[in-house]
Amino acid sequence: MANHWAQRWLTLVLEALTSESPLLQTNASTHLLPSTLRTFPAAFDTLLSALDLEAPSHLHAWACVMSAQRASSGHSLWGAERPHTFRTLHLALSCLDESVRLAALNLLCSSPKTREAPSEMEYSALRDVIPFNLNSESSPFRQHLQAAIRKFLVRVRDSCMGSIKDLRCKQRLKKEKMAVLEQGVDFVDWLFHLSLVHLTPNSSYQRKKTILLLLSALLETCTDTWSPDRKKGQPPANISTLINWAEERGKWDFFSKSKTLVLIGCLEDSTNEIGELSAELLLRFFPPSFPDDVAAVLFNRADTLLQSPRVQQAQMGALMIKVLLQKYDKAAHHTFVPGVLLKATTRNFSGRIVCLLEKLTLLLLGVLYGDQDNEVKDVPPSFCDMGNAISSLIGRGGIDGAGFEEDGEVNVLLSEEHSLVLTCCWVSLKEIGIFLGSLVERVLSLRCEEQILTLEDLMRSSKVFKDIILKCRHWGAVEGCCIGFTRFCRALLSSSDSEIREIPSLLLQQSKKF
Repeated sequence: MANHWAQRWLTLVLEALTSESPLLQTNASTHLLPSTLRTFPAAFDTLLSALDLEAPSHLHAWACVMSAQRASSGHSLWGAERPHTFRTLHLALSCLDESVRLAALNLLCSSPKTREAPSEMEYSALRDVIPFNLNSESSPFRQHLQAAIRKFLVRVRDSCMGSIKDLRCKQRLKKEKMAVLEQGVDFVDWLFHLSLVHLTPNSSYQRKKTILLLLSALLETCTDTWSPDRKKGQPPANISTLINWAEERGKWDFFSKSKTLVLIGCLEDSTNEIGELSAELLLRFFPPSFPDDVAAVLFNRADTLLQSPRVQQAQMGALMIKVLLQKYDKAAHHTFVPGVLLKATTRNFSGRIVCLLEKLTLLLLGVLYGDQDNEVKDVPPSFCDMGNAISSLIGRGGIDGAGFEEDGEVNVLLSEEHSLVLTCCWVSLKEIGIFLGSLVERVLSLRCEEQILTLEDLMRSSKVFKDIILKCRHWGAVEGCCIGFTRFCRALLSSSDSEIREIPSLLLQQSKKF
């Protein structure tokens, strides 16, 4: 039967598997190969013998055929009867073509049975190949690498938990099960320490991003962190048994102070994405509160960065404060914090925030206008006027004498200072608009007996939006502010209070006069 199949289908299947079209390759390996190997088992050897393993496209086809065979047969393919298989796998794992390496990794990591313990050969191959695949510039490659390693870690976890269960009732298999446990626990510990080694300031963005993705897969698989927003992928209920077994032997020390500091250091990365990923790991998996000395140092560092005129450094400080606040919020679920409810009921924090945002807006527009009396000026200044105003501010040494120091000498960094002030004003105005819109939207969505934001607060908020949109010439700042303004209007128009619903129309009438 296999010969009859080969006469009609072999050439067609090989052309699809070795095609330059990723879609055709995927469809052939996903739909055509599994049904073929189930119907004609002998076609497996026929397909392999027709491949030229010197060509990358044929190596990719080989990995796809092997994966389909493993899924359909349910058996390991690394037996002694196929010594050439392991050599071909190493050839595919070291191929320059990333798609070939991914196909080989998927073959190595996947198994139809999640409780199938990885072999010593599989552990060894992954230890060799992972360090050389951390610096890829391809985002899809990083995502697929994370998915493959997650599958392998699930196999490691489930096989280790099965071994612990068997150790209790099958003493005669104790030596074999202990070997499975030790191999699995050691591999997870090795992968975790490998991740920490590469999370250094000198590592490239690509390496850090890959490491953080792998670290996320590891913590998601091998910790008892429950994610209520996820329906699948939750850790087993009895995973604490495996964690305790590993910790008793000095392994899986994921949340120690030194490890926490490594991730905290990533919050100061020059790219927002690395900082956000690190913050997500700290908030999702690590204990609900930092040690007191770590929290104090982190707060002081955040305070310093927030005062920087450079936007990137200020964003780093804001991210640190975000992590500290969310950690504090989580800790409040476990530890009593006195006075929080009393202050929340006696002080209108939301109204004070709106008032503060209004004052900040007037201050920033005053810098751009050259004075603090910008409320009466309906026509925004020209770019030339703004440049003169900022130059005058720098020459005076800041607002009310506070700001840049003057030593009487010519400042060669004048152009940089000018750029920093201008960027600070525009970015701050944009962020004020976005934050104010989110604040009003959130507060009005709460169902409270007493109104948290009064009508006066909402009118003050509308004035802030009007001033930024109509008096700021920078399109990026206006466009960002409009995001918050859209949320603001949507929240007002959805209110049950008729006076609140009238605010957008009043604002529109005022804008027409402008």
